[in-house]
Amino acid sequence: MIRASTVGRLSLRVLLRDPFLRLMALLPFVVALVFRVGLPAADAALAEVIDPATFRLSEYYPVISAFLLQLPGLFAGGVTGFSILEDRDEGILSAMAVTPIGRAGYLTSRLLFPALLAVAGALIVVPLAGLHLPDPARLLLAAAASAPLAPVSALLLVTLAADKVEGLAIWKLVGFLFVGPLVQVLPSGAQAAGWPLASYWATRVYLSGAADAGVAAGAVGGAAVPIATFLALAVLCSALYLLPVARRLRRL
Repeated sequence: MIRASTVGRLSLRVLLRDPFLRLMALLPFVVALVFRVGLPAADAALAEVIDPATFRLSEYYPVISAFLLQLPGLFAGGVTGFSILEDRDEGILSAMAVTPIGRAGYLTSRLLFPALLAVAGALIVVPLAGLHLPDPARLLLAAAASAPLAPVSALLLVTLAADKVEGLAIWKLVGFLFVGPLVQVLPSGAQAAGWPLASYWATRVYLSGAADAGVAAGAVGGAAVPIATFLALAVLCSALYLLPVARRLRRL
């Protein structure tokens, strides 16, 4: 019988044999190291030419760290989406329909993989960059809030792309779902533009200043909001992204 653990091993095998997918999987960690070295140096250089009272790059480290936290999910979703596309092209996906695990079980197992990678990667990337270190509970909650975007982006890639070439273009478009952290630099009145983005609400979890009390220090509409609300909104937004492709999902 083909078990979920077997599917997980197959996912790892596909990742290890494909240089492009290996590069995608490693990129978040490379970016974190570049930021760890480059941003403090850039901040110091800017301080020489710009009055630090006017602008300091270091003031944006929390937002940049929130962006880094979500990079593993983007790339894990891409890696999984491309490997499922390959399975579909080779007829493996159709063959799974007559196995005990079934096509639905196979896809569920494959999609659990990027969600777990997104959480694990986030817990590594943020400390690796060393720009801003929240308390461990807040980091874990933010990683969990952003994790659903990984399997969702993989599904969007698989349902919308006819082949890997189209998949690459669609994956770039799916990347816009991860720009929620950048919305945080906008004036508070303009941040409503980020409300449809799951990555925006995951960033709110990360930036909340009172995770131990269960209440975010930041406000939405001038009022403190429970962190659980941000978590729920992140998951809800991720799920809503699948509505436009629901019919195609049933045909996978």
